[in-house]
Amino acid sequence: MKLNVALQIKLPGNVGSAAISERIEDFEYFGRVISFSEPANVEVSYVYDGTGFTVSGSFRTVLNSSCARCGEDFKEPFSFDFNERFVRNPVDEDEYSYTGNTIELDTMISDNILLNLPMWSVCSDDCKGKCPICGCNLNIVQCSCVAAEDEVGENEKRNPFAQLMSLMNEDKEV
Repeated sequence: MKLNVALQIKLPGNVGSAAISERIEDFEYFGRVISFSEPANVEVSYVYDGTGFTVSGSFRTVLNSSCARCGEDFKEPFSFDFNERFVRNPVDEDEYSYTGNTIELDTMISDNILLNLPMWSVCSDDCKGKCPICGCNLNIVQCSCVAAEDEVGENEKRNPFAQLMSLMNEDKEV
């Protein structure tokens, strides 16, 4: 993604804007594949102040995600706003570089994708996940494992945090 900023360099203070729609290639980050199902839509405004550019805008796309609870694949809307600084010879690590009359947005976009990426994705807020015993998707079918486990009280034995729940029921300070 590139911005032609020739006019803004000649006229400091002049605000430029652009709307860019571009396909982003899938990439891997620490073993996690970041996959895009739709092109990225970037709306950006930029202004030159005599020494560098302030670039701000919004980024929107749809990710191919896998639910952390049930393991099913789904499409996840993904967006963020950004406000970054571009200078010819960056001294500060918070600044990006530009050359000539062009600002290259790819590195800045990649950095912001990684900063705003959710740690895990869930297909819906009420996703029931998988049965811890048989592994069936509890959103689709109700297995007998969970009912039998609740009757016997095995949940307390399997859940290492069950004893902590008892503290929540008491009205004393812990």
